[in-house]
Amino acid sequence: MNFDLFEGRLENNNSESDNSFLSELNNYQNDNYILILDSAKSEFKLTSSSIDSIKVRRNRVLNEYAKETEDKGEMFYIFDKNSKDEGYYNLTSCTEGKSHEVIQVKKEDLPEGSRIDSVLRNDNGKYILDVDSTKEIEMRLKDIIQEALNIQNEELNNFRVDGHEYEVVEYSSDRVWLIDNNSDSGDVFEEVDFPEEYLKGISEGDLFVFENNGYVR
Repeated sequence: MNFDLFEGRLENNNSESDNSFLSELNNYQNDNYILILDSAKSEFKLTSSSIDSIKVRRNRVLNEYAKETEDKGEMFYIFDKNSKDEGYYNLTSCTEGKSHEVIQVKKEDLPEGSRIDSVLRNDNGKYILDVDSTKEIEMRLKDIIQEALNIQNEELNNFRVDGHEYEVVEYSSDRVWLIDNNSDSGDVFEEVDFPEEYLKGISEGDLFVFENNGYVR
């Protein structure tokens, strides 16, 4: 997904752009909400710090919503599949103080229609799918992602200065961490929109210049 498309969409902060964003986000909302976060570096071009921020805020939202809806019973959230056994899902209680505890539940013991990102309630020892709460949490999470993208775009735009020289500090298969050699700040930042052709043979210490909205050797 093109980073510039998101940037333009978020700068045009109106109902049409918001609906477009949510519609595109829904295309990735298949069996697995966390898939959006895990693949965000490539699909939505989120930085690692943005992803971490989203996860922290997600936890806070779950705690807050569990308090808001205490009358519906204890609230649980399915956050992923068990990495060792795909027949199990990992849940957490959304009650504050319990939200770091992992509960492993067999897929067949979950209510029909449950998937990652589902909200469940405890009803006399049985898990019940709370459809309305699941939809509400999904919308709140999408708002969090949109806000994270907006903040990230602003930060990256501040780092990218036309004519400045940037040095590679660290790199991976799909992005790099750069430092601006023309700035005294010494700040290292994660660049999500770096030319793919340079990533294949990049090395620490390599130098690039930012010009015409892109990096060149």
